[in-house]
Amino acid sequence: MSLRSTAEWYLRAAFASSNNFAIDQFSEYQVSSALVDTLVTGLQTELNNSGLASEAWRLAASNRASALVKDREMTEVMQRTSGAFSYNGNFSGTVYYWRLNGSGVPVMEVQAAAILTCISSGNTVNGSLKLEPQAVRPIENYTVTSQPSTVAFSFTGSLSGSYLRFTRRAANDGSPLSGKDLDSWFIFPVNGGLAVQAENLDLAYRTGIQTRAGDFILRKK
Repeated sequence: MSLRSTAEWYLRAAFASSNNFAIDQFSEYQVSSALVDTLVTGLQTELNNSGLASEAWRLAASNRASALVKDREMTEVMQRTSGAFSYNGNFSGTVYYWRLNGSGVPVMEVQAAAILTCISSGNTVNGSLKLEPQAVRPIENYTVTSQPSTVAFSFTGSLSGSYLRFTRRAANDGSPLSGKDLDSWFIFPVNGGLAVQAENLDLAYRTGIQTRAGDFILRKK
């Protein structure tokens, strides 16, 4: 195995691990050449110091790859090699997302039944998403005082290649959150379906949804 293919494998593994994916879910993607080049340089340095069969070298390779992908969006790490993805239709699945405390720390994992419906026209996608909670798991002994409610909303998103983005905003109802951004959504194809990355944008009450994309996979119905 070449040093370059080794570097690509470590980057795939690091990104998959950080987002709770299986590596094979990215078979239609190639790793950024710039990141591979950077890691190859680092691996060569470690190889000169430790030797190919060294456990220390493998640990250093893993750590370097993890540092390179840390806090990077998927499009900075992977580029899709297949043709455009069609978002028309219905997608569903059992998914997991986080609710946050006032400091933005995840305190509850919610299992939910998700249904996504999309109609695309050019670079615009109109759709709806419904999340029906089924179970909750407190994180680090958090006390769950109330069960999460159903989340359902419509959206208009923008397509760039095979990637869909939109922002959910609160209704203009006169409440403290009226018209404000709640969460951002980034949706992209993986083997067997769509992965959904959501990030809370509500810094006042933390009402937005937060996900790891590997925990939120939807398959076409």
